[in-house]
Amino acid sequence: AYILYRRDRHTLVKQSEPHLSNNEVSQVLGKAWNAEPPEVRQRYKEMSEKIKRALLERHP
Repeated sequence: AYILYRRDRHTLVKQSEPHLSNNEVSQVLGKAWNAEPPEVRQRYKEMSEKIKRALLERHP
């Protein structure tokens, strides 16, 4: 779930803080992920599960 969240937010952080390295962007996003309300985290967990099911159907 975090990987999807990071993918969605990476560009936004990089645009607002272009001087940050990828490691620093990951740190910022890690803190943001931990601060997100449960409903946001749940939405990403559901997206992750949907992707996982689709992959398992295509590659049993």
